[in-house]
Amino acid sequence: MVVISERGYFHWIDWLVFALMLLMSAAAGLWHFRRAQKSSTQDYLLGGRSLGLFPVSASLVASFISGVTILGTPAEIYNFGTQYWITIISILFSGVVVATVYLPVFTTLQLNSVYEYLEIRFGRPVRILISTIFVFDVGGIRAVVWTDALQVGVMIAAVISVTALGTYQIGASEIWNKAIEAKRIQFLNFDPSPYTRHTVWTVLIGSWLYCTAYIAVNQTMVQRYKSLKSTKMSQLSIALFTVSVMLFISICCWCGLVLLAWWWPPKCDPRASGLITADDQLLPAYVMEIAGHLHGIPGLFISGIFGAALSSLSVGFNSTSVVILEDFVKGCFKMKPNDRCSTIFVKTLVILFGLLALCLLFLIERLGGVLAVTNSLAAIAAGTSFGVFTLGILFPWANSKGAFVGAIAGFAMSGWVSFGANAAIGSGLIVPKKLPVPQCAGNVSQDFLKQFEWPDEDDVFPLYRLSYHWVAPIGTLVVLVVGGIVTWMTGARDPSSIDKGLLSPVIHRNIAFDLQMATTTKISKPYGWIARIGVD
Repeated sequence: MVVISERGYFHWIDWLVFALMLLMSAAAGLWHFRRAQKSSTQDYLLGGRSLGLFPVSASLVASFISGVTILGTPAEIYNFGTQYWITIISILFSGVVVATVYLPVFTTLQLNSVYEYLEIRFGRPVRILISTIFVFDVGGIRAVVWTDALQVGVMIAAVISVTALGTYQIGASEIWNKAIEAKRIQFLNFDPSPYTRHTVWTVLIGSWLYCTAYIAVNQTMVQRYKSLKSTKMSQLSIALFTVSVMLFISICCWCGLVLLAWWWPPKCDPRASGLITADDQLLPAYVMEIAGHLHGIPGLFISGIFGAALSSLSVGFNSTSVVILEDFVKGCFKMKPNDRCSTIFVKTLVILFGLLALCLLFLIERLGGVLAVTNSLAAIAAGTSFGVFTLGILFPWANSKGAFVGAIAGFAMSGWVSFGANAAIGSGLIVPKKLPVPQCAGNVSQDFLKQFEWPDEDDVFPLYRLSYHWVAPIGTLVVLVVGGIVTWMTGARDPSSIDKGLLSPVIHRNIAFDLQMATTTKISKPYGWIARIGVD
């Protein structure tokens, strides 16, 4: 067997596989960049609403899955057990809710930025506030979508290959039995404590709300499914996306059990021996041990990780550029650039964001726990944005004052909880309670043993001890409660003054108010009728 100490480097075939992935991704971007030279801003941002179902669905998957998913999910199962696995149920419910409640609203409105909805519904201050929270590729949406479609294939191939190899060598029944012996199998932990990292309640509720927020109202995702030509096609893309993500996360979770069985005694956890120093190095270490001698497999795996990272970056750069153009340049500063200037502006922003990300690499590598901090920040923005959009889409009585104050309160509350918890973890006041690993023979790293020394957390502020799954629900709940109270205190809106197109079909079917019927003219020119419907 080839171990890391004997082969901790790439064979030339691995480098070739890795280089081919980068070249194909670059070729896809450059090809669509050349096609986009004379395209309008609408075509650049939304692909002319004529993209195919498969590439858009694949791009949605690539937008949702990142390197954190591939590296972090197996480590989460390895350290804390299989309770996290039921997050796939949350994703299923999220897909249903998005397709029936939120998606029809955005596919009906002919808007480039999802945050334009907030100006129509609540006014410019709310739009700028949520856009700022959100902001806190050179080929346009076509290049991003097609590049993502390529990269998602590489990601899936990489994870399946290394997981299947371990399952074949160890045996599925042996992997499961060792997981039971190590007390990793747990699916029905109904512990009501909100402090427990993974329970049925924390995973189902927390993951459902975070996933729904990310899929339903995030510019990254909405921009993609709006590039299809009809609402039915968009809903079908969400269905394909949901099934694909559920399967992919299940494979990653099973991979965590494979890691546990692979390092079963007489082998030793590589963290205990000091071979690796971080949890996110578990999967790469396993790949080099099990497949280091199979030239091309390590290269495929690293290509999958880079593919996930590249898709996340391209998605983020493109969507953030759209928000800056639509919500700040056109919305806040009232500038009206023509199509050519708008397209050049967005492309320039993408390049600048890429250079900024490159510079930040040197800072990020010096930070500890950067992945946890990033996830917490994402939950803050997701929960707050989801709360405000939900106020607008499901509560026709909500007014702009309620939305604005609710957004500030939700952002402040979830940010306080998230930053406080991360500060407590960083200072050692809180230590995640990892499950023990099988005993190793020989010397064990003292740094590794410290992971299982848990301090008394009774003196830590209770909100800082909450499971990280509760950050997004806290933000959304505060927005809805505070927004509702402020709306009641300042005077609720008359539902009959709201255009029907701004509300979910669920509201159309279940509310008795005589709402206005939306027209194509009104929706396509939102700024011309904001004053007429009476934004308070």
